Amino acid sequence: MKTIKLIYLFITIIGIHNFVSAQCQLDQSQTYSNGGRSARNIPGAYEGQSFTVGISGKLCKIEMLMFSTVPGPMSGSGTLKIYSGNGVSGPLLASQTVYVYVPSGDVWQSWTISSPPTVVAGSIYTFQFIPTQGGGLPDPYGVRVSLTNVHPGGVDLNNPTGDLAFKVHVQSCSLNANIYTNSPTSFCQGGSAILYSSQQGSPFTYQWLLNNNPINGATNSTYTATQTGNYSLILDSLGCKDTSNIISITVYPLPSVSINPIPSYINYFASPLTLTGNPNGGTFSGSGITGNIFNPSAAGLGKHTIFYNYTNNYGCSNSANVTTIVYDTLGVVCTSYDTILISVTDTLIVDVVLTGLLPQIILTQFVFIQIRFNPLYR
Repeated sequence: MKTIKLIYLFITIIGIHNFVSAQCQLDQSQTYSNGGRSARNIPGAYEGQSFTVGISGKLCKIEMLMFSTVPGPMSGSGTLKIYSGNGVSGPLLASQTVYVYVPSGDVWQSWTISSPPTVVAGSIYTFQFIPTQGGGLPDPYGVRVSLTNVHPGGVDLNNPTGDLAFKVHVQSCSLNANIYTNSPTSFCQGGSAILYSSQQGSPFTYQWLLNNNPINGATNSTYTATQTGNYSLILDSLGCKDTSNIISITVYPLPSVSINPIPSYINYFASPLTLTGNPNGGTFSGSGITGNIFNPSAAGLGKHTIFYNYTNNYGCSNSANVTTIVYDTLGVVCTSYDTILISVTDTLIVDVVLTGLLPQIILTQFVFIQIRFNPLYR
């Protein structure tokens, strides 16, 4: 049983981490050599070659065939530069220090680009090697060349009728960004849908889009959508990018719900009150409610909250409420701590049941009295 569980876990991990298979692969090369050139190590001197890439991606490595012109190993340093276009007058895309070591004979110098620039299939680019003055390379040092132009996509910068012996490598973009959701894509305001990237974990980075605009801070492999719109994802892996499919989300607004006003105070013996809710077709609830009728005697004395709930055609619900106080002029026994307005037209003794207070209050004719009960005296 333990072995089965481990195998299942391994399969699950492989399924979740769908890594990019792109590798730094050979794209363009000219390896034929029918001559060698003694390149001078003096200020302003350089070697270089233009080329036309065949696949889009990242220019990840450059190789140049060199040979020693002096007894013993040839070693030193220089600067490798990458330009856009034919020659060194275009935009500079990358620049870094590189090292040369030739123990004897012909040796391919292989230089990995630390910050590989993006290249587009069919476009021309140029690499340039500039020896460091005093950097160890002898004067002259040697580069292998073809004296005729056998590489159709570019030329040797120092001999436009020939080519350097060179190789360029490109890391192709093979991303296939895809997003999905297990949530409903239509829901009421206050709901949400969780969107997922099919590719998760290193070496991926994420940027979610709403209506093709980046969502600030949305850089995880999942995103919780709460607004109406078209959602997509820009997936990036080591500089290779792809934009995913679109998932459309619809958020329905909650209905606006209200109850027509009712009196703040209702006599216990008053006739039942007809309630009106907006929009029509909702449901009333609360003490003393039957349908849309509020019966104060059925509700009982004290404060009552009446609720009205309405659900629209999209299944979205909202509610409203009003409160009223049912009172009695023939002998009120108060059990809550509310403000009660009592109107009488004759002398009346009202017994107010409150622990710790004098129980009798005499009201004279045409007197309005408000009694505010403090819960500390309960």
